[in-house]
Amino acid sequence: MNSPIAVRSTSNSQTARGLVYADGLLLSNFLGNTFTFAPRWSMVFADDIERTDVIYGPYSALYPGNSIGATVAITTRMPEKFEVDAHV
Repeated sequence: MNSPIAVRSTSNSQTARGLVYADGLLLSNFLGNTFTFAPRWSMVFADDIERTDVIYGPYSALYPGNSIGATVAITTRMPEKFEVDAHV
């Protein structure tokens, strides 16, 4: 899946200016700075997401300098009971 994030101060060809985290784990790919270096979205399934926070700009000391565009913080949920999922 090749879907970089793009916000007001960056474009989808500046992927190293935005950060994507899932439960504190960095998903961003800093091997390059073009649309071919998208975050590792396959590490989180859509059914597992509880909350997504988007922090615009480098306003937090919590995240490194690459957060100049935006930081996407994904929080996954813990299942409360046994769950089964199947796709055909």
